[in-house]
Amino acid sequence: MSMKNNYLILLFSSLIFIAMVLLTDPKSLPVYLLIFPFIFIFLISYSILEILSNKIFFISNSTRNGRKRIIILSSSFLITVLLALQTIGQLGIRDLITVIILCVIMIFYVNKASFSS
Repeated sequence: MSMKNNYLILLFSSLIFIAMVLLTDPKSLPVYLLIFPFIFIFLISYSILEILSNKIFFISNSTRNGRKRIIILSSSFLITVLLALQTIGQLGIRDLITVIILCVIMIFYVNKASFSS
């Protein structure tokens, strides 16, 4: 994904998320619409991590692109799951440790995997 696309995703996701938070009442929303803020949080965190990995860490090697994307996706997923668990009041120390261990295991196995076919 190009940097321009990352900035556009970050901008539109942030604007829609802010508008949704400011203009809606969660008590009156249908249940299926309550998932959208978490989708936007995931997109925002993915875009930020992608931009940071390109700007700060200068990771653009094509052989590491698949692994980098998996690490960024799992980190964004970790952030989103932890926020979702906190929102419903289910985030405890055991849940936190379990989710972090699962993400670390996934990153470990992805780094050991070969992406050549």
